Amino acid sequence: MQMPPIWSMQPMLNSLLDVMPLQLLDAASMNLMPPHQRSFIDRKYRLGEGLLTEAERPAALWFAFKKASFGDSDIERLLAKHRVFTINSMIFVSGDLAEIFLNCALGDGRMTPVPVLCNDRTTTFGTAVYLLEYPNHKDTVDRDATDRCRPVFPGESNKYFNLPLNLTGRDVFVHRNAVGGADLWFDPLISGTQFASQTVAEKLVALGHGDTFKLNPCKFLE
Repeated sequence: MQMPPIWSMQPMLNSLLDVMPLQLLDAASMNLMPPHQRSFIDRKYRLGEGLLTEAERPAALWFAFKKASFGDSDIERLLAKHRVFTINSMIFVSGDLAEIFLNCALGDGRMTPVPVLCNDRTTTFGTAVYLLEYPNHKDTVDRDATDRCRPVFPGESNKYFNLPLNLTGRDVFVHRNAVGGADLWFDPLISGTQFASQTVAEKLVALGHGDTFKLNPCKFLE
């Protein structure tokens, strides 16, 4: 059984990434993004339905703390420690992790710098944080060969399919024509799981982020 240069990944399903006390600021008003707007943007991002428009992308990330004991130095420490984090489903990266994505083949995706503001909502922290978008689509998963690849809605068996929440050690069989092109992508029929090229996957593993992105090597059926 051959091992293709394709890895599954599930960063949006990794609850351990939700560790940063951040809020999204709306591009038009620079106020907190309202819930209905966050929900719309999150769905578009989570399904890989295209790049966020300038109006949809958060203009900035804001730390809003009520406790005076938690200051800007603590925020800077958190930014230095957490090179990847999520807000809803959106993935933000910085430092050496950002370098991997800045230098990979993003296809129709992009890396957009997003300022992180201090409590005064004016001063910007020095750490460069990027929003990672990769709405590339490839027919990737061999659904008939992959165990527990099941319809999300049984009555709509050809629309969306789920894979297990933890793919570590599981066989995910993929099509040969999914090799090549963009380094990060969605299978438009698979919910919650995305894919990475071996080039990017190996770099993430080397930096200790294999578990962070829930990376798992895929397989060819023959």
